[in-house]
Amino acid sequence: MIIDIIRTLLGLVLIITGGLKLLDLRGFAQIAEQFAVLSYALTRKIAYVIPFVEIILGFSLLFRYHLFYASIASAVFFAGLCIILTKALFEKKKLKNCGCLGMRFKIPLSWHEVGRDFVFCVASLLISQMGSYP
Repeated sequence: MIIDIIRTLLGLVLIITGGLKLLDLRGFAQIAEQFAVLSYALTRKIAYVIPFVEIILGFSLLFRYHLFYASIASAVFFAGLCIILTKALFEKKKLKNCGCLGMRFKIPLSWHEVGRDFVFCVASLLISQMGSYP
């Protein structure tokens, strides 16, 4: 079923992106601080937690563990990223690395990244509505 393919791909995306951020947590935290959404100290703490959240959500989607709640949490996560990236773009921040793939792969901040996260948000919502629950 198509929803299972979407669920599997989204789960893998979350696991991979979380894993890449884990390779250099300190570097990812520095990128997150550039968005200046929250205080420096709070941003740093949240940045250290984000990769683990991504990996947990990814495995939850992949193995259908609390699928409804995992897909809603994933949608909220991606919606939050859309808001943060959009805010940075409207503020005309020129970031050479949005941090989406950690420090290993530098992806510049652009509307493309917002669009991608929006698609992931919609996919998460589709999973929450169409996923079959054990």
